[in-house]
Amino acid sequence: MATKNLVLERLEKERGSLLSGNELAKALGVSRNAVWKAIKELQKEGYRIDSQTNGGYRLREDNDILSAAGIAPYLRADIEPANIQVFPSLNSTNDLAKEKALAGAAAGTVIIAEEQTKGKGRMGRSYYSPAGAGVYLSMILRPKLAGSQALLLTTGVAVAAAQAIEELWDCQVKIKWVNDLYVEGKKIAGILTEAATNWETGIVDYVVLGVGINVKSSREGFPLELVHKAGVLCQETSGLLRNPLAAALINHIWQMARDLEEQPELTASGLISEACRRSCVLGKQVLIEGYEGLEQAKAVDINELGFLIVEDQQGRRHVLNTGEISLRNQEGQGWQ
Repeated sequence: MATKNLVLERLEKERGSLLSGNELAKALGVSRNAVWKAIKELQKEGYRIDSQTNGGYRLREDNDILSAAGIAPYLRADIEPANIQVFPSLNSTNDLAKEKALAGAAAGTVIIAEEQTKGKGRMGRSYYSPAGAGVYLSMILRPKLAGSQALLLTTGVAVAAAQAIEELWDCQVKIKWVNDLYVEGKKIAGILTEAATNWETGIVDYVVLGVGINVKSSREGFPLELVHKAGVLCQETSGLLRNPLAAALINHIWQMARDLEEQPELTASGLISEACRRSCVLGKQVLIEGYEGLEQAKAVDINELGFLIVEDQQGRRHVLNTGEISLRNQEGQGWQ
């Protein structure tokens, strides 16, 4: 690892504390001049590092630049993602992750971007991903699951992401089947799962799990069509920092996937139970897109594969394994 990244990782571990150049040099096995050069490089890249003559260096509490070195200190010791790569800008983290998966990238490879210029949602929709305002993350997994179980992973990621957010932020995260996270009635995150299956065996070859979280407001604000639907976790420019949140996402998703592989039935049951507990659609009337012959129905349950069970006006039950649903907005006018 480059000296610059080693210095950044050390400063991140001791964020807010003053570390002397000599202390950093000894800990990293480099010269004090190498530390000084690394600090200067980081400051040029926008890192908020205070320098004090004969005092040392301090990474400021409000520094919020995403980086692999900044994420590393918050990863659990037993979590071993193969590779975390952070980019200033990408068209789509999912697209790059799929390219890497096809090229043989290992499970646990993580792609993160400061912004996405063509962020992707479900059913061909775009996902608004402005620079510096969110965590846009995709992880490659290679689970030993049948293709029919792929939706269960989306449910698992929704639960894992909700738990990661609540670990760091005082809020209650709800899940709108199957891939949206809501806080106080507004969407703050979306999930996109894309998988490739071996047609001969029916077993999943790889899965790309994409998560986009609106952490704070961007300078431009949400586009007009999203103002009444989308929200952010914190309005302040400071507050929830994105490196710890990215790490919490990785920790929870990796653990969920590992549990699902090692104890599939027990883990699946737990995920469905938690998804039901967090659901903001069960017991409510929903508008359904992408399911022929059914426009409105009551959401009544989620089955063992993560499929949504709905009841039409004649009392007949239908199982949805695809499609999109909408709820009435908070004002009761229109759907979201």
